Amino acid sequence: IAELLEKSALRLAISPELAHAYERKYQTKMWLMPPVVPHRFIPPYANYGRGADPVIVGNIWGRRWVELLRRTVSGSGVKLRWFNNGEFPWLPCSVKDLESDGIFPQQQSAPDQALISILRDASFVVLPSGTLDDSDDRRAIARLSFPSRIPYILASSHAPILVLGHPDTAAARFVTREGIGMVAPYETSGFLEAVRRISAPEMNRRYREAAFGIAKRYTDLGAAEWIWNSLASGRPADGRYF
Repeated sequence: IAELLEKSALRLAISPELAHAYERKYQTKMWLMPPVVPHRFIPPYANYGRGADPVIVGNIWGRRWVELLRRTVSGSGVKLRWFNNGEFPWLPCSVKDLESDGIFPQQQSAPDQALISILRDASFVVLPSGTLDDSDDRRAIARLSFPSRIPYILASSHAPILVLGHPDTAAARFVTREGIGMVAPYETSGFLEAVRRISAPEMNRRYREAAFGIAKRYTDLGAAEWIWNSLASGRPADGRYF
């Protein structure tokens, strides 16, 4: 990796945490480019939701995270619909086990437009992340990697994001820094308090307006040209991503 970075004309990282970690380890300058979202998915107006059940979107990286999610949601009375294109073969438990805990994997595939409609209706989105302790089976990923679903969610729907796990994961740091959501531990009472707060109309509205305010930062319009122009000069063509 050190040789690859040294010989690269332009070095881009997906998150500030990853950029800083690589700079410290390899003593080379890194720049930031987050995941981008098709411009056609980004509405020109703020979306305030319809109060539908909260959802989970995409894969959950750690098996331990699934176990903690089940323990947290079970008995809480909160119903979570989980969308992952109908793909759940890797689960450490059965679908029936999840459903008994209040987590409902959606077996059908949801194309982008259908999923975006679901996100726009949802009261908020739950994003399981890492605990950053010795039991975390994806600790480095949780600390450094920025889930691409976050720009997708915030830009396409403005839905507030509730990150479960440690506040120092890349996901948690982003949603709190940008004011588009909050963080809660894998613990039922803390989770329920976060659900109460993120569902409160004024707080929910504030998070949505913050997401709307930064959504266009993640458009794919001009992204390819930005990469080529930055590659030619060996540094970012402009500061749109940081």
